[in-house]
This record gives sequence, structure tokens and C-alpha cells, in this order.
Amino acid sequence: MGACSQVFSQLFLPRLYGTRGTSIGQYVRWSLGVAAAVLSLGLCFSEFLVRHLTQPAYVPYAAAIGVGIVIEAGNLIIGAYAVFLTLHGRPGVVFQFQLAGAIFSLAGCLLLMTHAPVSPLLVGAVVATSQLLVAPALAFYVHRLQRRVL
Repeated sequence: MGACSQVFSQLFLPRLYGTRGTSIGQYVRWSLGVAAAVLSLGLCFSEFLVRHLTQPAYVPYAAAIGVGIVIEAGNLIIGAYAVFLTLHGRPGVVFQFQLAGAIFSLAGCLLLMTHAPVSPLLVGAVVATSQLLVAPALAFYVHRLQRRVL
């Protein structure tokens, strides 16, 4: 997903800048489409990829590929909202949302360390959940801002 995000950003961020953020909805919809496609392929082939690119002992953790894809998709979308908010003079807002996500991740990981210390997949799931909370929260904020500004 990281490589797809890089290519996607190189293709579509100039338009986001050029429209002064008015194309944010289209950018996010296309991002979600790319993420869904990569997630579908990643989950279908995760065991095959892990078995052939690493060691068979890692096959039980193949689902972590899906978690990583969700995290990277979140980064792609949050990055687009960061551009939008920067264009509208509100870069500090992204920091506030990301700080809340980081606190959520830290708290979740600390809980896991005490209750499920042998579950590396759950640590990734906590980080992915923070992305899944921050991205829609930013979407809501940007939507409200657009209604006032645009």
C-alpha cells in the first residue's frame, strides 16, 4: 500500500493544491477505492506472499498485511486532509487530531502489554483503529469547515 500511496499522491496531490482543496472529496473517494483494491489483493495473497517471501513460521501472522494496508490507507487519507487544512490556514488542527490518535494508540498498546502481551497482531490493530478514528474525525471537521468557508 505504501508504494500505491506514493504513486497516488504524486498523481492527485497537485490537483488538490490546484483546486485549493475543493477536490478533497474526490481525492478521498479515490483513495478509499485504491485502498479497498489493495486490501482485497493483499488479503487474498497474504499467506502466499508470507510463505514465499519470508519463512513458513510467519504464516500465522499473514493477517498483519491487512492491518498494515489499513494503516497506510489511513496515512494517505489523513495526509490529504492535512494538505486541505494547511491550504486553509489550519495546520495545527491536524496535530490535535493526530495527538489524540497517538494517545489512543499508546493507551491501547499499554493495555495490551498488561492483558495480551503475546499478540503482535493486536498491537497493529490498535494503531489501525486509531487511524480509523482519526480519518473520519478529520473528514467531519473538514466537511464542517467547507460548509462555512466554501
